[in-house]
Amino acid sequence: MMQLKVQEKPTATAARLRTLRIALAQSSPKLGDVAANLEQHLESIAAARAQNAALVVFPELSLTGYQLKDLVPDVALRGDAPAFRQLVDASRGTSVAFGFVEESADHRFFNSYAFCENGQVVHVHRKVYLPTYGLFEEGRLYAAGEHFRAFPTRHGRFGVLVCEDVWHPSSMYILSQDGAEFVIAAAASPLRGADTSGEPSNVDVWTTALKMYSQLFGCFVVLANRVGYEDGLGFWGGSRVVAPGGRVAFEAPLFESGLYVCEVDRNEVRRYRVSDPTLRSERLDITLAELERIQRERRARAGVRDLAGGEMAP
Repeated sequence: MMQLKVQEKPTATAARLRTLRIALAQSSPKLGDVAANLEQHLESIAAARAQNAALVVFPELSLTGYQLKDLVPDVALRGDAPAFRQLVDASRGTSVAFGFVEESADHRFFNSYAFCENGQVVHVHRKVYLPTYGLFEEGRLYAAGEHFRAFPTRHGRFGVLVCEDVWHPSSMYILSQDGAEFVIAAAASPLRGADTSGEPSNVDVWTTALKMYSQLFGCFVVLANRVGYEDGLGFWGGSRVVAPGGRVAFEAPLFESGLYVCEVDRNEVRRYRVSDPTLRSERLDITLAELERIQRERRARAGVRDLAGGEMAP
């Protein structure tokens, strides 16, 4: 069982009415062992509930581990699978967000992330951008999702991005225009490089991106990143909550598994958006028109290349 670690922030009764108490489950799942990981999830949910957390957030593929390779079909779950239903049932009273391999009705596999509350599945996000370069091979293992959607919860309007989705600014843009006040960034980010402090260099890259998104779109960004080692890969943790405007409201340590509990003020979204007009002045009509123009021009260029035998015609 992970060690419980709590950030104590005493609040008045009136303040509690607007706060959201979030538990970040910075876990180290056992590769391919759904039963063991399910037990860890249920223990973490129980511990979070004991600390009055209203939401528990797990990392990417938290039920299975990341480096699955040919294990993908063996660990994949349908919506009626007992392990999946146990986590849905555990969301009564405490909302639960977790990562798993989803098998569709036509037997495709997705790197998916579920948000559940009150014993129901509220939303499932299928990872859209599947990294297939360097040490990543997700395009060989999974089908790609096709949507970014915000959705209502009892805590406000949420959106989900899974790891590589974060590195495509259009994904966050879509969620912001769909009304997301909180965006969960579920990750299995491995160690990559190091700076003079000895910390992984990609920690700063992630922090910069999350702070930028929270500033541009006036929302909370909740990073849940895993720890541990798998098949030669190490994962750095460092889960955090970034408030609207770029303030790091909470930061879990690097490399240490644990359940980290913090509180945020949901009214920060309104306060920031009132003072910053960027989001409400956005021109979707211009964005759509220009994207359609770019797509037409790309298709036209591709057609010319085809006619020219693969080369652009003069």
